[in-house]
Formats: sequence, structure tokens, C-alpha cells
Amino acid sequence: MCPNRVKGEASRYRSSDGNEIVAGKRYELDLSMNQTDLASLVGARREWVNRILRDWSKRGLIEYKGGKITILNLPAVDEERDRRIDLYSDDEGW
Repeated sequence: MCPNRVKGEASRYRSSDGNEIVAGKRYELDLSMNQTDLASLVGARREWVNRILRDWSKRGLIEYKGGKITILNLPAVDEERDRRIDLYSDDEGW
């Protein structure tokens, strides 16, 4: 469930501290925190957060550099979140 927590925190920061670059698609979030801090915020190990950020970066969903997350494709990030929710819901018999 950690990817959903990372996405949730990014969404929370996007609405309060985010800089919209392209309406409804691209946002820059200056979290001013390293991966260890982000992991602590979402209740995960730093290695797990690193893996998620690398995966999303390779897939063109985000860029992460110097404590800033740029969401490159918000609809795709939302789709990823929804897909993961569906996977966990099916596993848990919801």
C-alpha cells in the first residue's frame, strides 16, 4: 500500500504547495525532504520509497531530484493509484 501513501502525500502537497506547470497534467512539488524523510512520512522504509520513485521515474510518471517531485502525467499517476487500489481490493476480498 506504500505507493498509494506516496501518491497521497504528493497529492496533499500538490494542492497546498504545488506549482501547476500544465493544468491537470503536470505539477512540481517542492517537498524539501529527502527519501528518508519521505519514507518516514508515509510509514515505509527508505529503500521501498526509492524503488517506487525509480519505477515511476522510469515509466515517465515523475521526476525526483533534490527533494522536488515533478508529476509529469497526473492522469497516469492517478490511474496507477487506482490500479493498485483495485489489486489490493481483490486480494483482500473487498
